[in-house]
Amino acid sequence: MRVLTTLLLILIPLVLYAQWPTNPNDRLYISSGIDNAIISDGNGGAFVAFATNGTGGTSQCYLQKLDFQGYAQFPTPILLDVGYGVTLLDFELLPDGEGGAIIVVTEEIATSSNVKMGLFHYDSNGNNIYYNLLPDTVGYICFGSVEIAAASDHAGGVYLMYAHCDSLWQNMQNCLQHIGPTGERLWGDTGIILDIGFPTLANPDYSLGSDSNFCYATARGDTTHAFKFSFAGDALWGSEGILIRDLGNYTEPELTPDGTGGFVESYHIHSGLGDSLRLRRMDQFGNWVWGDEGFCLSDLYWQRSVLCRYPDIFVCWQSGVFPFQAKLQNINYQGIPQWLEDRYVFSSQESQSEIMMQDADGTGLLFSCRQSIPPDHSNFIAQKFNYSGEKLWDENDVTFANGEGIFLYNLKLFSNDFGGALFSWYDIHPSYGQLVCAAMVNVDGELGVVGIQTGSEIVIPAESNIVIYPNPANSQAKLIFPESLLRYKSIQVRLSDILGRTISTEQIDPKKEVVPLSTLVGDLSRLTSNLYILEMTAENEHLVTKFVFLK
Repeated sequence: MRVLTTLLLILIPLVLYAQWPTNPNDRLYISSGIDNAIISDGNGGAFVAFATNGTGGTSQCYLQKLDFQGYAQFPTPILLDVGYGVTLLDFELLPDGEGGAIIVVTEEIATSSNVKMGLFHYDSNGNNIYYNLLPDTVGYICFGSVEIAAASDHAGGVYLMYAHCDSLWQNMQNCLQHIGPTGERLWGDTGIILDIGFPTLANPDYSLGSDSNFCYATARGDTTHAFKFSFAGDALWGSEGILIRDLGNYTEPELTPDGTGGFVESYHIHSGLGDSLRLRRMDQFGNWVWGDEGFCLSDLYWQRSVLCRYPDIFVCWQSGVFPFQAKLQNINYQGIPQWLEDRYVFSSQESQSEIMMQDADGTGLLFSCRQSIPPDHSNFIAQKFNYSGEKLWDENDVTFANGEGIFLYNLKLFSNDFGGALFSWYDIHPSYGQLVCAAMVNVDGELGVVGIQTGSEIVIPAESNIVIYPNPANSQAKLIFPESLLRYKSIQVRLSDILGRTISTEQIDPKKEVVPLSTLVGDLSRLTSNLYILEMTAENEHLVTKFVFLK
């Protein structure tokens, strides 16, 4: 019986469901697992994908959905049917823009050593829209591994980039493909083959990015090239792209679309003194704006994250040793740093890794990184900055997942669409093994669901950040004023967008039992964004309440 129980624990993911933790030392355990990824579902909740070890060296991939309170929405995680006798090599999790999730997996077929790429698309309720195992698109991959790059096309589909070779491990090519919302191959059965020569076998240096109009890529073959494709697959910089000066020790490129039809590329330069971090920007016509080498932002560099928000380019990176320092800088589109000194995000004697940064839906910059705490555990920190580089959360940062004897790995960060952050990682627990975990921090830097109200009756406290759920465009949504505001005869209410542009100004009698939201907004269809600010003024006393509206 004990043997049977052990086998069941190996074969079936361990599922421990609860709410989002409100204590930074607690975890929301999702399942046993060896890898993880998290995205927002667009409604305050999240999708979490994770992998588990099976029998005979095989592995499986699962998907779970959490609501805005952290409760699991699927009774058991959805098993992605990647086939029997398959070893999962890699997976990417992307939002589809409609509340669903797209998962891209690469898998090695044990009987043939052949590697294939599979795509799964699920709607917000967990219904499978399509499963597409692309035949012969990846083929044989040298050294038994493959790297994939995936980027949303912002219209329910996905761009893919991968390296392919034949059964003799020859004729290796870099390939691009565009998959539509229902699984159709929009760029033909074989996609677009980048005719730039034989790419690096073990580590093909390529990167992929997209905006709502274009797909951008850099790839190294015999030489290194940059490409720009339209949604329909037109090669806007020519079929061979634009030749990039080969710096020899150039490696690990990452490109970030800049919102103007070009991109910013960050990359490593290896030297005897350690890695240096360099940046360069290519405009919409394929010209290097800062020169073909760009410029060095930091020496003794380890990891970085780049975010473009016109007219600013934000770069976060780790540099130095003892102490290790995570830094933040704002660079304009002319390549000029905008802050006289780098902002110190975090500094400690502990090594830092997995540095990430995301835009918090127009409310600031989300940051996280993992740190190792000798001798026997690790944790991670989170912080939010405004666009001037000032901390918005606790000055001491939000520190998660402390626990002696517990190591955490593979930290992931994603905006929750309401100015807050979602996190996933996996613990190596001394008693329970590897467990996939998740956490959420709201717009104010508070853990859990503090400040979130459900239903159509929204209470207006004097000072709070409120997530209105469900959609306030519902004509039944109404505001309720607490007793603390009933002493005023009249309250002037101004509703504005995040840029301060007035939507409406109304005089409200707080003694009314309820006030329909339509009183403030008028035409509810005008609520087209996520975040709005409600300013209340009464008898020269000024109150500000932030509202986060669902689209």
